[in-house]
Amino acid sequence: MFNSLLQIAAVLDAWLHRNFGRPYMAMLGVGLVLGLGDNLSGLSRDLASKGATSKILVVAVFQVALLINQLAQFHEYRQLRLEHRAQRAAAKAARRGVVAGAPQTSETSEEA
Repeated sequence: MFNSLLQIAAVLDAWLHRNFGRPYMAMLGVGLVLGLGDNLSGLSRDLASKGATSKILVVAVFQVALLINQLAQFHEYRQLRLEHRAQRAAAKAARRGVVAGAPQTSETSEEA
């Protein structure tokens, strides 16, 4: 059952990445930052109770780890988009007969 849940989550995550891309990643990142901020503000309120403080710290550390993971995934997503964009540009240039990276100058020569 747990494996099925993981597979469904992976399929849903891939679908959300494909269909929403940056807004999906931004929403996750903003949600994590807001949750972390809420926990840290709750930490100042709950300093009187030692048990609550340690619980909030554990949750905050977990949320920081999730935020780091989210930023790493966003970086990977961004790199893939840049690679795809470069591949599309190279394919477009190849269709035009332009060699990628070669300067596009006219073949005129000056006579002295």
